[in-house]
Amino acid sequence: NFKVGELAIPTPALPPLHLLFYFSGVADEFQLGGVLLVGAHGQDVLTDMENLPTPAGSLKRAIGFGGTLIPNNRLGVDSAFTIINTLHNPPSKLIIYGFSAGGVNAQDLCRKMSKELPSVKVDLLVTVDAAARFKSVFIDRTIPANVVRNVNFFQTAPSLNGSRGAANVAIDASKTKVTNNNFDANFPPRKDFGLFTSTTRHGAMQDLTQLQAVGEMGRELAAPRV
Repeated sequence: NFKVGELAIPTPALPPLHLLFYFSGVADEFQLGGVLLVGAHGQDVLTDMENLPTPAGSLKRAIGFGGTLIPNNRLGVDSAFTIINTLHNPPSKLIIYGFSAGGVNAQDLCRKMSKELPSVKVDLLVTVDAAARFKSVFIDRTIPANVVRNVNFFQTAPSLNGSRGAANVAIDASKTKVTNNNFDANFPPRKDFGLFTSTTRHGAMQDLTQLQAVGEMGRELAAPRV
């Protein structure tokens, strides 16, 4: 409350704010690595995130960054962290999505928060074939305990540049639920993914998982916070 003369006027309560972050596949070669994606960004998943219905009485903001594999370029991760850190109140729901290099960036953001903002939880982390070209085998695929739920879509057939995903593992399974969706083409087709052929590879994963990934984010937005 604040006072005007002797009259105490209650401070209006701010509506809950849901934050959704998107990290794209590799964009370094287009000078978009780590930069804020605005306007006609051409990222279908980010567009879907922007268009997700907002629960009644709350606000939602979807923010996208270009993915990057440049070790000293943490612009997207650091910018997202700053947005979260400068809020007067923690976001009501925090959802993070990343594909390919963006999947690596999304996990880096979660780890940075785990160390520097441990009180802020990530309600949902969606990772899609997190990859780093020929360094994909060296990616840290452990999910920190500040993540409540991780839905991970992956396949393991390397692309021509070596990019491939793999299963994620929770650091603390009592705090983090990890669901690994193995999308390998040598597995029988799954009904929830529809039919796909043996040519399924890394580059197609964002499109092939779009409906499922966006659906997970929509359900998380609509669900009460645990």
